Amino acid sequence: MFFDFCPDFLAILDLSGKFVKISQSSKQILGFEPYEMENQSWEKFCHPDDLPGGEKLYNESIDAANTGGKFVFKHINRYKHKNGNYIELEWHTWGFDQDGLAYGIARPIKEPIDAEE
Repeated sequence: MFFDFCPDFLAILDLSGKFVKISQSSKQILGFEPYEMENQSWEKFCHPDDLPGGEKLYNESIDAANTGGKFVFKHINRYKHKNGNYIELEWHTWGFDQDGLAYGIARPIKEPIDAEE
């Protein structure tokens, strides 16, 4: 129910890097229905120039989980909208828990960016 009513983009990610659950707001923010993003890797939607930073945070989060630590971070990256443009998102993410899941909340911080940028 929480996922159905929150205006921010909510996501749960598994250790393989795939979205397990996506909020209904994905339609308003990125143009995708939740089912179109679920079971897909976050890398599929991330802007290619933002992948190295995203992969670094992803790996640090896994390392922290393996050592019993918690990994919480805030970052900005661009995600592809269904129309081909990119949306700049500000994320607040909680790293992997004992169940192998990571949780994120994102909201757009700018207008859509043309796909060429």
